[in-house]
Amino acid sequence: MAYHKFDKTFDSDIFSTSALKDKLGVNAMESQKLLYDLVVVDSQGVEMNFAQALEHQNEVIVYIKLLGNFYINTPAGHYNPDWEWYSRKIPRESRMNVHVVTSLQYLTALPPTMW
Repeated sequence: MAYHKFDKTFDSDIFSTSALKDKLGVNAMESQKLLYDLVVVDSQGVEMNFAQALEHQNEVIVYIKLLGNFYINTPAGHYNPDWEWYSRKIPRESRMNVHVVTSLQYLTALPPTMW
Protein backbone atom coordinates (compact mmCIF):
# COMPACT_ATOMS: atom_id res chain seq x y z
CA MET A 1 0.00 0.00 0.00
CA ALA A 2 1.20 3.48 -0.76
CA TYR A 3 0.02 6.89 0.36
CA HIS A 4 0.43 9.83 -1.98
CA LYS A 5 -0.42 13.33 -0.82
CA PHE A 6 -1.98 15.67 -3.36
CA ASP A 7 -3.26 19.23 -3.33
CA LYS A 8 -6.91 18.47 -4.08
CA THR A 9 -9.57 19.93 -1.76
CA PHE A 10 -13.23 19.10 -1.16
CA ASP A 11 -16.11 21.30 -0.05
CA SER A 12 -17.56 20.54 3.37
CA ASP A 13 -20.99 19.88 1.81
CA ILE A 14 -19.89 16.30 1.05
CA PHE A 15 -20.71 15.68 4.72
CA SER A 16 -24.20 17.19 4.54
CA THR A 17 -27.24 15.04 5.32
CA SER A 18 -28.33 15.01 1.68
CA ALA A 19 -24.94 13.71 0.56
CA LEU A 20 -24.80 10.86 3.08
CA LYS A 21 -26.19 7.54 1.91
CA ASP A 22 -27.01 6.16 5.34
CA LYS A 23 -29.23 8.20 7.64
CA LEU A 24 -29.76 7.44 11.31
CA GLY A 25 -33.46 6.81 11.94
CA VAL A 26 -34.16 6.38 8.24
CA ASN A 27 -32.13 3.41 6.97
CA ALA A 28 -29.66 3.10 9.84
CA MET A 29 -29.94 2.53 13.58
CA GLU A 30 -27.52 2.50 16.49
CA SER A 31 -26.45 -0.92 17.74
CA GLN A 32 -24.89 -2.38 20.87
CA LYS A 33 -24.59 -5.92 19.44
CA LEU A 34 -22.95 -5.17 16.12
CA LEU A 35 -19.27 -4.92 15.30
CA TYR A 36 -19.96 -1.34 14.22
CA ASP A 37 -21.88 1.51 15.86
CA LEU A 38 -24.60 1.51 13.19
CA VAL A 39 -26.48 -1.11 11.22
CA VAL A 40 -27.65 -0.06 7.75
CA VAL A 41 -30.76 -1.76 6.38
CA ASP A 42 -32.25 -2.03 2.90
CA SER A 43 -35.79 -1.15 4.00
CA GLN A 44 -37.40 0.86 6.78
CA GLY A 45 -40.07 -1.77 7.31
CA VAL A 46 -39.20 -5.43 7.60
CA GLU A 47 -35.41 -5.12 7.80
CA MET A 48 -35.46 -2.29 10.34
CA ASN A 49 -37.93 -4.27 12.48
CA PHE A 50 -35.74 -7.37 12.16
CA ALA A 51 -32.62 -5.43 13.24
CA GLN A 52 -34.51 -3.97 16.20
CA ALA A 53 -35.67 -7.47 17.20
CA LEU A 54 -32.10 -8.79 17.05
CA GLU A 55 -30.91 -5.83 19.10
CA HIS A 56 -33.47 -6.40 21.86
CA GLN A 57 -33.32 -10.20 22.17
CA ASN A 58 -31.26 -11.23 25.20
CA GLU A 59 -30.29 -14.51 23.52
CA VAL A 60 -28.61 -12.70 20.61
CA ILE A 61 -24.89 -12.17 21.27
CA VAL A 62 -23.82 -10.49 18.02
CA TYR A 63 -25.33 -9.94 14.57
CA ILE A 64 -24.44 -8.45 11.20
CA LYS A 65 -26.17 -7.35 8.00
CA LEU A 66 -24.07 -9.11 5.36
CA LEU A 67 -22.84 -7.38 2.23
CA GLY A 68 -24.26 -8.30 -1.16
CA ASN A 69 -20.98 -9.83 -2.30
CA PHE A 70 -20.85 -12.30 0.63
CA TYR A 71 -21.83 -15.84 -0.30
CA ILE A 72 -21.51 -19.44 0.84
CA ASN A 73 -20.66 -22.14 -1.69
CA THR A 74 -23.25 -24.93 -1.74
CA PRO A 75 -23.87 -27.84 -4.14
CA ALA A 76 -26.77 -25.82 -5.59
CA GLY A 77 -24.59 -22.74 -6.18
CA HIS A 78 -23.89 -19.54 -4.26
CA TYR A 79 -26.03 -18.92 -1.18
CA ASN A 80 -26.23 -15.18 -0.42
CA PRO A 81 -27.66 -14.67 3.09
CA ASP A 82 -28.72 -11.19 4.20
CA TRP A 83 -28.21 -11.55 7.96
CA GLU A 84 -26.14 -13.63 10.34
CA TRP A 85 -26.37 -13.78 14.11
CA TYR A 86 -25.13 -15.84 17.01
CA SER A 87 -27.32 -16.71 19.96
CA ARG A 88 -27.38 -18.71 23.17
CA LYS A 89 -30.48 -20.30 24.66
CA ILE A 90 -28.85 -20.53 28.10
CA PRO A 91 -26.81 -17.55 29.40
CA ARG A 92 -23.07 -18.21 29.75
CA GLU A 93 -23.40 -21.53 27.92
CA SER A 94 -20.27 -22.21 25.88
CA ARG A 95 -22.16 -23.47 22.83
CA MET A 96 -23.61 -20.83 20.50
CA ASN A 97 -26.03 -21.24 17.61
CA VAL A 98 -25.37 -19.57 14.27
CA HIS A 99 -28.31 -18.38 12.16
CA VAL A 100 -28.43 -17.04 8.61
CA VAL A 101 -31.41 -15.56 6.77
CA THR A 102 -31.50 -15.34 3.01
CA SER A 103 -34.37 -12.89 2.55
CA LEU A 104 -36.83 -10.99 4.69
CA GLN A 105 -38.95 -9.56 1.88
CA TYR A 106 -41.83 -12.02 2.41
CA LEU A 107 -41.62 -12.06 6.21
CA THR A 108 -44.58 -10.28 7.79
CA ALA A 109 -43.85 -11.18 11.43
CA LEU A 110 -40.92 -12.57 13.32
CA PRO A 111 -41.55 -16.19 14.38
CA PRO A 112 -41.52 -16.52 18.18
CA THR A 113 -39.33 -19.65 17.97
CA MET A 114 -36.72 -17.92 15.85
CA TRP A 115 -34.34 -17.60 18.79
